[in-house]
Formats: sequence, structure tokens, C-alpha cells
Amino acid sequence: MRHLCLLLLAAVLGFGFVAEATAACSGPEIVGCDMTGQTVATLDLNGARITSIDLSAATVSDLGMADTKIVSMTASSAQLPDADFSNSEIVSMSAEEATLTGASFSGAKITTADLTAADLANADFSDARLVHVTFTNAHLAGAKFAGARFVTVDFTGADLSGATWSDGRVCADKSIGRCQ
Repeated sequence: MRHLCLLLLAAVLGFGFVAEATAACSGPEIVGCDMTGQTVATLDLNGARITSIDLSAATVSDLGMADTKIVSMTASSAQLPDADFSNSEIVSMSAEEATLTGASFSGAKITTADLTAADLANADFSDARLVHVTFTNAHLAGAKFAGARFVTVDFTGADLSGATWSDGRVCADKSIGRCQ
């Protein structure tokens, strides 16, 4: 009887949905993972091949997506501090107004991404390849771009104060839209 009450309580509080969502978002091949609005302590997707993942308005304290191939990721208004996307290949990412402070994109290949107004303070883009990426009004203070390659990247209105640029320069305070 006690277990039945706990299961009913979990269902009422929505814990069953989180368990279902995280189960659907595991394994080496992931298709159609929807974590919209969920709060999860740890989500380990390192090395996976993902086709369509939605983390919009989700909070994930420990997100591991290193060495992952991602086709279509939505994470608008998500809270993903210190997320690890290192050495991943990301094709089509929408993360407007997301919090990705301290995230690692080191060595990643990112093609077609909208990071408008995202908080990417202290994020690491070292040795990343960024193609058709929009950082309009993003907060990139202290970000690292050492060795990064840019093809059609928009930094309009982005705060680059203290960021380390691709050539090793450190951007001056109040560097808005370009490294000064």
C-alpha cells in the first residue's frame, strides 16, 4: 500500500513524466527527445547521436553532451550552466535567452545556431568552428575563442568584455559587437 501511495504521489507531482522523458533521452541513438520545462540534476548524453532534442525552459545542472552529434537542438530560455558540448558536432541550434554560463564548446563544430541574448559568460569556444552563428545581444564576457574559426558569425550588440579572441587578444571592457 505504501508503494502505491508513493507512486500516486509521484504521478501527481509529475515525477513520472521526468522519468519517461529521461528514459526517452538516453542511449546511443536518440530521436525526438522532449525535456521542455523539466528540471533534471544530471543528463549524460556524451557520445550520443541525437536527432531533435528540445530543452526549452529546462533546467539541467549537469549536462554532458561531449563528443555528440546533434541535428536540431532547441534550448530557448533553458538553464544549462557549465554544460559540456566539447568536440561535438551541432547542426541547427536555437538557444535564444538560454543560460550557458561556463559551457564548453571547445573543439565543437557548430553550424547554423541562434544564440540571441544568451548568457554565455566564461563559455569556452576554443578551437571551435562556428558557421552561421548569431550571438546578437549575447553576454560573452570572459568567453574564450582562442583558435576558433568564424564563418558568417554575427556579434551585433554582444558583450565581449574580457573575452579571449581567436588571435589571443583579450577584448577590452565594454567591447560591444566586436573585440576592441
